[in-house]
Amino acid sequence: MGTLFESNDYNEGLEELVVEQARKLLNQNSYTKSILSTLPVALVATDKTGKVRSFNKTAKKLLDLSNTTTLLACFPENKSLQKKIESCLNEDESYTLYSQKIRSKEKKENVVNIYLQPLYDDERESCGILLAMEDQTYVSFLKESFLRYTSPHDNSIVIDNIALTKKVLVRIKDASKQEHTTLFVGGSGTGKSFFASKLHLEYGFTPNDPLIVIDCKKIKDKNPGTFIFGNVKTNKSKDGEIAFRSVSDYGAIHLAQNGSLILKNIESLTLEAQEDLLLYINRKETRFLHDINTRIILTTSINISELKEEEFNQDLANYLFDNIISIPSLWKRRKEIIPLAKLFLAESKNGENKKFSSDAENLLLSRHYSYNNVKELKEAVELAAEVSAENEISSECIFIGPKEESSLLEFSISQLSIIKWLISDKVLKNIRLLVLLLFFATSLVSIIYTNTELGSVVNGIIWGIWWPGFIILLLIGRLWCSICPLSTAASIGKKMLALELKPPTWIKNNTYLIIPLGFVIILTIEYIFHMVETPVATGIFLLSLILLATVFSVLYERETWCRYVCPLGGIGAIFTIGGILNVKANPDVCSSLCKTHECNKGSVSQAGCPVFHHPLYAKENHVCKLCFNCLKSCPHNSAKLTLQIPMVKIWRQKELPNTLSVLALSLFFMAPLLLAAKLFSELTTSITFILSASCAFGLAYFTSRILSRFDRNIIDESILKPSRISFALLILSWGVFAAFQFSNIPVLNSLEIHSPEGTVWNAIFSSTGVSLIKILQSVTIIFAAVFGWITVLSIKKQLINEAKNIVPIMSIIFILYIVLNMFMILKI
Repeated sequence: MGTLFESNDYNEGLEELVVEQARKLLNQNSYTKSILSTLPVALVATDKTGKVRSFNKTAKKLLDLSNTTTLLACFPENKSLQKKIESCLNEDESYTLYSQKIRSKEKKENVVNIYLQPLYDDERESCGILLAMEDQTYVSFLKESFLRYTSPHDNSIVIDNIALTKKVLVRIKDASKQEHTTLFVGGSGTGKSFFASKLHLEYGFTPNDPLIVIDCKKIKDKNPGTFIFGNVKTNKSKDGEIAFRSVSDYGAIHLAQNGSLILKNIESLTLEAQEDLLLYINRKETRFLHDINTRIILTTSINISELKEEEFNQDLANYLFDNIISIPSLWKRRKEIIPLAKLFLAESKNGENKKFSSDAENLLLSRHYSYNNVKELKEAVELAAEVSAENEISSECIFIGPKEESSLLEFSISQLSIIKWLISDKVLKNIRLLVLLLFFATSLVSIIYTNTELGSVVNGIIWGIWWPGFIILLLIGRLWCSICPLSTAASIGKKMLALELKPPTWIKNNTYLIIPLGFVIILTIEYIFHMVETPVATGIFLLSLILLATVFSVLYERETWCRYVCPLGGIGAIFTIGGILNVKANPDVCSSLCKTHECNKGSVSQAGCPVFHHPLYAKENHVCKLCFNCLKSCPHNSAKLTLQIPMVKIWRQKELPNTLSVLALSLFFMAPLLLAAKLFSELTTSITFILSASCAFGLAYFTSRILSRFDRNIIDESILKPSRISFALLILSWGVFAAFQFSNIPVLNSLEIHSPEGTVWNAIFSSTGVSLIKILQSVTIIFAAVFGWITVLSIKKQLINEAKNIVPIMSIIFILYIVLNMFMILKI
């Protein structure tokens, strides 16, 4: 800047002194360091009498200056500024004046910030004053823009436990030695910006040098090229020097002066902006302000070489093809998951002195992170640190996966008066107590009056109304869990005695086997002890479930039974995913307002989630038992109760819980076994049925393992499909299971449909009539088959080409399953 001074008769070294002091004067904030060389600062130096002795070209363009002009004469209309100049000359005082209106020699009004500072010679004697002037409008804009787009340097260490990551670091070091622009490619959340910041440091920049990050998806300007590079048409004045200019003349490239500019998602740039980028990269034009010292680094989540010519500049694509650094997905860097999690925990706001339990680490290792890779892991760790009240973070505090987004296919009913009344503490408590009393009473009646008509009637109500009703209501949601007598009895037991132990790790790790095994055992016991005809067996069985739930509640914290053990809750969980009633939260509200997570931890007046759930996470929504606590504890009204189209989650949700796959497949194999036991005498013995049920459970387990291998080998990593395949079969088997339960309703077995004589229906119905239950069972199976097949078709769209052959296989399975079960239904 010293070369711009025109006067050469001022005492030697003053120009250098002026520039040095000007830099100190203006370099109080980090933003000025990055833009000082492009900022049009007007500099004027005077002697001790106030006569102008030196000035730069920017000052000459703005003010009517000469070597005989006094500084006071430059501002005839600004009396307050004149007083400050005199005070600075006479009293050696420094001043800063903001928002001063001055008129240029072209009579244009400008709003400027003015800095006045005494000048001293080498012997520290006063030799004049320095006036520095900057345009307030775009300086304020630059400050605001810098604060908005600047990225703090991530000082985190790089976890490089595997060869893939080490290879990335080698590529970064090689790229830093070249002038080429580098493109980082990888899935969402893999850490492209993080590695780009490491390249920034490898270039030789320091943490004090600018690092500006712009997401091209979020650029709202009609011309993104102008936003990035500024308004090229007005970047130069007539004689080629910088003049005062408008805000739009500056671009992100100027904010990153002497640093790096990271452009994320470059595929979102317009073709015109891509051309500007290519021109800047190749330095083919001289239309830019200066030879700007800004390194550009690019990132994308897609393969730009596959984009069409009208979507991406092919010359730019060809240029970048040789300068790509690929960042592997987190599931390919599994050895780095725990070290990364520990690093994120140490850096989190609430992670001080906290550590992960072994079951929490196992859970972290078991997830695919297909939703958002490393970013997903980091979000899970930070949330775990917030919700965990203990220094050791357990698996119940780990929430991983996509957050539930709002959909046009859902309707919030939380604010309806009737819903508010029903879920209020007083009403819900009374309903739960009433259901517990009825449940307990029917159990006692079944035991005490086992050989009487009363006992038979009560037993018939249990197996003919309650159990089929429970199966049918699963399509709505876990409403039974809302008023479950087992849970109510357990809560009463906890109030009397609560040891609050942590759930055993072996239970949490094996819940995917414990729940389906419990379900198979229940069906086996039901068949062996002929509970439909034996009231005492039913009563003992129901009281045993109450006792088990109460014991677990007394021993362990919250409702461990419901979360990890309960077979009825497990059945409710798998059908809740396709049900129409769900609890969810608004991600925007939770991320911006929530700091306490009372929906999970509870508040002073409201208990927390009994099953360690967080309504923000869709993947964990099957855990929710519809206790409605979160709706009442959330201070921001984020949690809400919604209605949606049946099965829509199975079709659209990005992740489904693979842990429930064994349970879904257990029902798939057990449903036809129950029908076969009524048809074939070979299955009537207890030993034969136990062996058959064991085989069904074994088939479910091994089929689930096969689907997991299928997932790792030929499924697109972005979405988990094996669980979808299991749930498609689950929907199909629900129809068979419900059809079987209809046979326990005595009234239906006695009803028949007869057609009037002489009508066309005689050709369809026999003269003896058709059992109503046969029609109902057939319709139920067909209904389930239709919804199951829709799920299969939705899966087909998400499969990679090599995996589409699963659809014909699924077709054969559907046809055989329906034909087999329809045959048994009609034969029974």
